[in-house]
Order: sequence, then C-alpha cells, then structure tokens
Amino acid sequence: MEDFRDTIVGLDCEMVGVNNGWPKVSVLARACVVSGHGEVLIDEYCSSNQKVTDYRTAISGIEEKHMKNAQDFSALQLKVKNAIAGKIVVGHGLTHDFECLKIDHPELMKRDTARYFNGFLRTNKKPGLKALAKNQLGQEIQNGAHSPSIDAKAALAIYVKNRKEWEEKPMNYGRFYDYDYDDYDYDY
Repeated sequence: MEDFRDTIVGLDCEMVGVNNGWPKVSVLARACVVSGHGEVLIDEYCSSNQKVTDYRTAISGIEEKHMKNAQDFSALQLKVKNAIAGKIVVGHGLTHDFECLKIDHPELMKRDTARYFNGFLRTNKKPGLKALAKNQLGQEIQNGAHSPSIDAKAALAIYVKNRKEWEEKPMNYGRFYDYDYDDYDYDY
C-alpha cells in the first residue's frame, strides 16, 4: 500500500523585487521543495536577468551574494518542475510561488493552506503562515528572515494534520469562507 506522503511535496519560494514602482514586480530568487516525509529535495538560489532593486533581505534572507553566481532561473525552474511532476503540491500562497516559477500545475494537484484557512483567524482574511503554524502546530516560525524549507515543512504538517477533512471538501479549499481575496492578514 502506497504511503500518501509519497504523493505530496511542499513548496516555498523567496522572491526579490525588480522595479521601484507600483505594482511591485517580483522574480524568483530561491526555491525549496520538500518531500512528503520532510526531506529537503531542492533548496537552491537562481540569478535574475533583470536588475534587482529590492532583495527584501529582512523577510527573504536573500542578499546579492546569493544570486550573484547562482544558476540561471531556467535551470532551477526545470529542477522544481521535475520534482513536483505528478505530485500534490502543498504550500502557503502557492499562486505567488507558481507565478514566479512560471510553472503551470493542475489546480486539483494544489493544496494551499492560505486558501484553505481563509477566514479561520479573521473574517475574510487569509492567515499568514506564521499565525497558522502557531495555531495548528504550536510552532514558532518566521522570527526574522524566512526559511523556505521550514515554511514548506510547516505547510506540509498543517496539510497532513487536516488532510482527512480537507480532502472531503469540494475543491480542497475554502474551509471557512469561499472568498478568494488576495489580501493576507499579517497582523498577529
């Protein structure tokens, strides 16, 4: 009998800004894929062909040195694409991760904790992963720069904890509200 953890992976990406105006434009700087068993499969940086104007170091942990001699975006994109092929991808705010990766993945193969827990902590708001990890797992994360491996593992653990109920819900999201707001609640 196949262990369901063999069919899932966690994904988290860190992005940097490439413009000074509005709207903010983000590009991939680091991607992490974690197996359903918690093993880090990929945790790598990539370079950008656009001039980085904001490394967002306080949140992303990314500095110029990480991207300077890193692999091309397309190389990291291909590694991630291969690692998630045929898998259910679990993460928090997956829309942003897939946009910056420029990867299409079937909607039915995504489990986004931000969407699933929309309205859980505050009405009509998607909770931040930090608040969800504290509420669902009793874990303190994101105290300082984010770690994509820790964030991917936290999202996986939240999914595993709620998997039975989650998979019984049509469309696998919107447990509390079926609104699709893109605003996150970062006020704890």
